[in-house]
This record gives sequence, C-alpha cells and structure tokens, in this order.
Amino acid sequence: IAAQVKNESSAGRVLDTLDLQSQQPTPEQKSVRERLGFSIKSFRQTKPVPLHDLIMTVEQMCRVNVDVTAASEKSLSTAITLSLVDTTPADILADAGRKTGLRVIVDESSIRMIPEGD
Repeated sequence: IAAQVKNESSAGRVLDTLDLQSQQPTPEQKSVRERLGFSIKSFRQTKPVPLHDLIMTVEQMCRVNVDVTAASEKSLSTAITLSLVDTTPADILADAGRKTGLRVIVDESSIRMIPEGD
C-alpha cells in the first residue's frame, strides 16, 4: 500500500511518497512445528472421512501445507474416524497417519506424510 502526502503550501504538489506497508506490524512468523503444536481440548471426527479431507482440515486450521506426494492414493482415500482428547494438530496427523499406514515428518519448515516403511 502506497500513499502520497501533499503539503498545503506547495499547491498540491506531491512532496513525498510513503510506503505504508513498512509501517504496519508484520505478523509473527511461526515455524511449522509451532503452528502444529497448539493444544486442542477435544477433536472428534465421528463420521468417516477420507484421510485427504482430514489433512485439508488441519492445513486450514494451522495455515500450513502437508506434502503427501509420497502417499498412495489408497492411503489418502481411506475413510477414518478420530476421537482425541488433549491433543495437538500434529497428534491429529500422526494418529490419522497410523490408521492409514503413513507416518508424519515435521521439521521447522515442512510437514510430510510418507509410508511407514520409508
């Protein structure tokens, strides 16, 4: 966002251009691990849904992307249910992965779901 500042005494001439974006506070940058680490008192998915849909829910909740390129279509389309208490988004992914033969790898900048044997 850029704004132009005019001075009354200069007959409307543009004296300066300000970059207002640089004045606005930037949102705190959190690592992927931090985004997946917040506490959730209870998470229930009682209606069976494909793993892929559950992953999308976590992605939206945490504003992250989960790399599932190594996962098979069979694993991603497996319908699952979950009922977790005192959990985190990372735990949700891990539990869902276990039910479909996948494991979760989380580092500071990425999340991957890969077959358990890899």
